Amino acid sequence: MCCRPLFVAVCLVAAGTLLNVLALPVQAQPASQGLIDGYTVGIGLAMYQGDLDRNPGNKPTQFLASGNIQLMAGVDRQLAGGRFGVELHYNRLTAQNNLVAGDHNVVSLDLTYGREIVSPAVMIYAGVGPALVLSSYESQSVSADVLGIANEGAGFDLTIPLGVILQDRVRLSTRVALLDRVDGTDPLGGRDLVSNISIAYRFAGGR
Repeated sequence: MCCRPLFVAVCLVAAGTLLNVLALPVQAQPASQGLIDGYTVGIGLAMYQGDLDRNPGNKPTQFLASGNIQLMAGVDRQLAGGRFGVELHYNRLTAQNNLVAGDHNVVSLDLTYGREIVSPAVMIYAGVGPALVLSSYESQSVSADVLGIANEGAGFDLTIPLGVILQDRVRLSTRVALLDRVDGTDPLGGRDLVSNISIAYRFAGGR
């Protein structure tokens, strides 16, 4: 698949960056004084990995090789011993299985809360992210067409982002979509799974 070299290259870059940033010292953050404590911008790889519930006729490596661009920007505030964040994410996804083949542009507004588990190197976070999904399909099977499971155009979804932040620079995350839109709405129900590998930089807000 043509995207496989891109995926391998991004993974190698992310791995190299991870080794470098883990070796860098991180200065302690001063006490919070402003409304915004930090800003984060990042770029990475978004990968649709099939249905969380069931994934008929597909293999995870097929989706890993079809990764596309992911962009994010956000602000955060130290709160209750952790970090509350508001982030805007853009994921471009490609989904292909025995029912449909199509592309999806997903824009989500994430509200997250994270806590350091290894200070200051590792933070875990979780949240909720309402999302706008813009879908287009290159092909549909006869059964998908009859059942009407693949709807083009705009629609809303609700996602649950979960992840790990390393040294405020590298993110490894998974996003569970509570509605089954990416690979066509399954009449039997389903939840789509999206993973991200991204390099993001956080810098302190003004004091």
